[in-house]
Amino acid sequence: MIEEKMKLRRQWQNLRCPIMKTRLNALAAKISDALVTVADESWHSAIERAGDDWSGMHRLCRQLSGKPSPIRPLMASDGTPRYRAEDRAEIFADYLETQFIPNPTSDVQHVEIIERHLKNYFESPIVPTEDPVVFSPGHVQRMIRRTRLRKAPGPDRVTNEALLMLAAVLN
Repeated sequence: MIEEKMKLRRQWQNLRCPIMKTRLNALAAKISDALVTVADESWHSAIERAGDDWSGMHRLCRQLSGKPSPIRPLMASDGTPRYRAEDRAEIFADYLETQFIPNPTSDVQHVEIIERHLKNYFESPIVPTEDPVVFSPGHVQRMIRRTRLRKAPGPDRVTNEALLMLAAVLN
């Protein structure tokens, strides 16, 4: 249903047909109703799982109470629990330091060959793969004259009126 809604929305955005918009709204309402139904069924199944016994109801109430879970201590390298924020930060820092140690290289000669190749590659000049695009001043003038003045500015926030005036000043 959601894929169908996405497809219908894409079509409506392209065509802006009122009939498609009506279908899209109906499908969105249908999906919303289905989500409400799933949420209701999930809630009823959670209540049924709790059952009539006291322990199940107690577990459900604890889950719903939103009581924050206790802060568990982190164990230091010597095995002692640490509660203070500074100690915990130090434990995290030590752990990350051990995780990000580079692996030892077994073949030093291979590493040197790769480093030499990369150095040569990055020091060599970049060869253009295609011909450069060339604009003549006349071509630029024609393109500026063809632009519609009342259009929104582009990402550079320069309006078409400003471009037209700039072309007049430069010529």
